[in-house]
Amino acid sequence: MEQFTTRLDQILEHFHITSSQFADQIGVPRSSLSHIISGRNNPSLDFIIKIRDAYPTINLYWLIYGFEPFLLENSSAIPTRISEEEINFLQEKNTPEEIEEKQKIILPNEPEEQTSLPTEPQPDQLMNEPENIVVLYNDGTFKSYRQR
Repeated sequence: MEQFTTRLDQILEHFHITSSQFADQIGVPRSSLSHIISGRNNPSLDFIIKIRDAYPTINLYWLIYGFEPFLLENSSAIPTRISEEEINFLQEKNTPEEIEEKQKIILPNEPEEQTSLPTEPQPDQLMNEPENIVVLYNDGTFKSYRQR
């Protein structure tokens, strides 16, 4: 975790703040930050999330694993799996009329009747009767009662 403390030092240096100011800004007790920097404690997920909330430009992958870059290029950009070209292609390909027709095919107007078969009760669903009751006393003795 000393690599994490090195990255914390880089954050303090980059933003020109002291560890006390940093602790106040992310909303953790100063002693907690001191223990993490000294290596006594490991950072918790809550601690890392507080850093992300206070400094959204810091790359979480860098903070946790050390992967570059240190700062995000565009903090408002959220990575997506579908590119804008793909979205445009999909929108052009599916006009509202085509979508309506596909919905009619997929979702018929009349719901099908569903028939349910009677099921037999499972063994764990059958009513069990107690066969033995044991009463334990504070002095370590007990009494056992059985059905006659």
